[in-house]
Amino acid sequence: MGRAKIWIFTFLWMVSLPVVASRQRYHLPFYDHCDKLPTDTLMAMGDRYMRQQEYTDSALVCFSVVANRYYQHNLTTEEIEKSVWAMNMLGYLFKYSHFDYEKSYGFLVTALDISDKHHLQRYLPYIHQNLAPFYQTASDRGHGSNGHNAMMDCYQQAFSEAAALKDYKAMTSIFINLVNFSGGTDSLKHISTAFAQFMRIPQDTKAEMYDFATALYEGAQCIEHGEPQRALRWFRLMEQSVDTPIEGMAGRYRMMAVSKKMQAYFNMGDISGALSQLDSLLTMAKHFKARDVIVDSYWVYYQYHRDQHHADEANRYFQLYLENKDSLLTYDKLSDITELNFQMQLNRAGEQVRTLSYKRRVQGYILAGVIAFAALIIAILIVLARSYRQLRIKNRQLYEKHEAMIAEMERTRQLQQKYETEQQEKAKYSGSHLDDDTMAVLQRRITHVLEDSDEIYAEDFSIKRLADLTGSNQAYVSQVINTTYGKTFTALISERRINEACRRLGDSQRYGDYTIEAISQSVGFKSRTSFVALFKKITGLTPSAYQKMALKN
Repeated sequence: MGRAKIWIFTFLWMVSLPVVASRQRYHLPFYDHCDKLPTDTLMAMGDRYMRQQEYTDSALVCFSVVANRYYQHNLTTEEIEKSVWAMNMLGYLFKYSHFDYEKSYGFLVTALDISDKHHLQRYLPYIHQNLAPFYQTASDRGHGSNGHNAMMDCYQQAFSEAAALKDYKAMTSIFINLVNFSGGTDSLKHISTAFAQFMRIPQDTKAEMYDFATALYEGAQCIEHGEPQRALRWFRLMEQSVDTPIEGMAGRYRMMAVSKKMQAYFNMGDISGALSQLDSLLTMAKHFKARDVIVDSYWVYYQYHRDQHHADEANRYFQLYLENKDSLLTYDKLSDITELNFQMQLNRAGEQVRTLSYKRRVQGYILAGVIAFAALIIAILIVLARSYRQLRIKNRQLYEKHEAMIAEMERTRQLQQKYETEQQEKAKYSGSHLDDDTMAVLQRRITHVLEDSDEIYAEDFSIKRLADLTGSNQAYVSQVINTTYGKTFTALISERRINEACRRLGDSQRYGDYTIEAISQSVGFKSRTSFVALFKKITGLTPSAYQKMALKN
């Protein structure tokens, strides 16, 4: 059966190749037009388009053409450098305009490898500066301080390279990142060498964002020395000192200034002022479509309301955080069709430059192989159709069985194990001081929490928390659960969470926009893998198969 699927996908892929080739020129007249222009003209056009946020797609086309020219033969060193710069700009645009981190990282690493191969130094500061945040991503995924240290080392390397080249514009932008990402007590001491070099930049050069960088450093110094009011004045000056001509980057710098002002207000204890800045930050992030900043803003809202014990507001912002985080992680799937088509066509055009001859050979093989495989494909499709129909019937039966039994699951298991459980519990708790009346009261309290409280769907919900909510201790709560439900606390909570996940998978009105991963997180599971395994163990179906059945009903 597995081989049959492979043959089918191979056949469909081979048949689609001539269609792809025939549509590329039709859908990308701008790419074909750019492909005929000189490199210097394309670089100037890309730089001009990049300065306006609504034209970043056009900038991508210009830089893609220049980047693909590296794969031509007999290039001069200057031409190779221009291709390297174009790859660096593609890495920047995919990260901050399209939030496609995989493509961004791929272009940046390729630019770095080419620079090392040809011993090119000119654009290394910019490449390392754009690569540095990926180390912070590693830190966020569980590598602790090592990821942050690696990121700072990368920024330090970029700064040193810019200083050696006397590229004052690069020095200034890299210094901003060094200060912005420095954190902890006396953290600015670690960049004192960079600050000394930064201060030696000639004043008459008028490096872009120089005043912004200076105000950021001075404000950070004030924060570190416990002077938030002085810091606030510097951060306001930051906001007034943005002088980059690139619209998207200017928005990023202004959001940085607002974020720093929010930090100062929090340090001053002025919660109202801090929340006002947070409101402004979220508004700006939505205007500039900065999805990462939107996600971070909702997280700050959630933490604030959680710490203030505003349960409803905390829950609302946590849901917004999950939805936007999920949107950020699956952006390529959720973006509008125009942008998806553009990126697909742009990728095809770039691939066509390097693989046109290979496609022609494949198309020749297609003409010779289609007739030979036709009968085999038809037979395989019949077998697959039968297997698929049987699988649908089996899944349907499992779904109906689970739906019929889910409401009676606990009661049925209790009846089956009642006698054995009672005997075991009598022996186990023979020395317990918990009498029948107290046990009955505690049982009602536990049942109330399980049925009426959403706290059981929090990741950190524990038997200790359940004991606190019922006004008892862990030992008594464990005894009542074992005696009444005939199972452990962990098994009981897991089943409750899976049942709630089933309900949400079938509730398209409230949870239709949620991914399976988001739903698993919303009911308390930290890992998608453990959620899927437990879901299948309890229901007999995968979450996706269950959701299809539920929505169809």
